[in-house]
Amino acid sequence: LSFDSKDASEDQSPETMATSSMELLGRFGADALRIQLLCLGPADNSASFDDDSLYKIRRFLEKIWRAVCGRIGQGKFVSRNVLVAKHRLIFEVSKRLEELKFHTAISALREFVNFLASPKTTLEEVDKSTLDTFLVVLKPFAPHLAFELWERMGNEDTIDDSPWPEYSKELVEPSEREHAVFVNGQLVDRLTESVELDPKKLESRALALESVREFIGRRKVGRVEVVPGRLIWICLGKNKLVKGNQENAAEDAAAASETSAGGEPAQGKAEGSEKPEIP
Repeated sequence: LSFDSKDASEDQSPETMATSSMELLGRFGADALRIQLLCLGPADNSASFDDDSLYKIRRFLEKIWRAVCGRIGQGKFVSRNVLVAKHRLIFEVSKRLEELKFHTAISALREFVNFLASPKTTLEEVDKSTLDTFLVVLKPFAPHLAFELWERMGNEDTIDDSPWPEYSKELVEPSEREHAVFVNGQLVDRLTESVELDPKKLESRALALESVREFIGRRKVGRVEVVPGRLIWICLGKNKLVKGNQENAAEDAAAASETSAGGEPAQGKAEGSEKPEIP
């Protein structure tokens, strides 16, 4: 692990590095430095970070502050969209903490904060319980910020006394999911259907999509593979779906979904760090 300071000399002594660490704490705060270290990926990877990475983390923490403070006392009910987002947050962070994938857990936090800050999420539909749950989930990553916001929420008990929240399986696993439709390995369209729909019906509906029909043209469909809840792979001619290709296609579809949703990239620079997983 190393810190790439723009003003640092090439040969730094332990005393200089210690001074730099204290300077970083003073400039950015313990929460920012803590999240930055967790964003670097698995602990066995060699990694480095710089001032710019810490500035981005600091802006992320400021975004959390604004998103929560701006909603204190404003919520009147909880909508289904907010309820689903809350339970997905609990599920994803809990799972990734168990797997020690802290950098991907922070990605789940970012996704929820973007949801809170979105103009489409009204003040009235986010109740106090949702904000309290978010702060409990935030605490392992930014304890100082979580503690301060918890007090501002007017809670009489301390955040340390609050148990870890549990998620609802019914809310985490929606009845409908988006299926990426590939033709000869190329992503052509997306199809949202029930996860319980028969694979043959998923196949016929994918083949009936106008974009798919235009892509295929007069060519003959050789084989169709359906992975319910994930993807539909259409092979023309004698092309077959190889297991490795199917897994790569699922990863590409997930990455494309993150990009189209405008998600922020993970902070820090790590050699060989894992990509954020999307269940």
